Amino acid sequence: MADDRRAQGSALQDAWYEYMRAEMGLDVRRPERKKAFAADRVEPEVYGLKQDQAAHAKAVEAERGRIKKAWMRISRTKRRNDEVAQELQLQSVALEKERRSLRDVMSSFAELAGKRGELAKVRAVENLMKFLKPRENQKIK
Repeated sequence: MADDRRAQGSALQDAWYEYMRAEMGLDVRRPERKKAFAADRVEPEVYGLKQDQAAHAKAVEAERGRIKKAWMRISRTKRRNDEVAQELQLQSVALEKERRSLRDVMSSFAELAGKRGELAKVRAVENLMKFLKPRENQKIK
């Protein structure tokens, strides 16, 4: 049946060509025969499905792009956070060294003040030394 339709279509094209040349006197080209047998027409459902698939593929690609950009931002932020954390760790170590040094100096001062009988200075230094205790387990606010 497909060959019948194809033959009918060819016959109609030939007849139309002959009519336009003979009856109308137009200089038209002879119809060319198809080289492939693929269908010229796509069913609306198939066309719609292909359009939907293309739109979906485009949306997926756009989402991949957004995810990639977000991932890059997260990576940059993580690197910056790691750098800041490392710097804070170095500062914390340096601060602890200073704290120990200050405790040693204040302890020596308290000892000297105690030998001189200056108990008020000893108490003042002891109160100050409470603030110089190591803060290893305290949370940063």
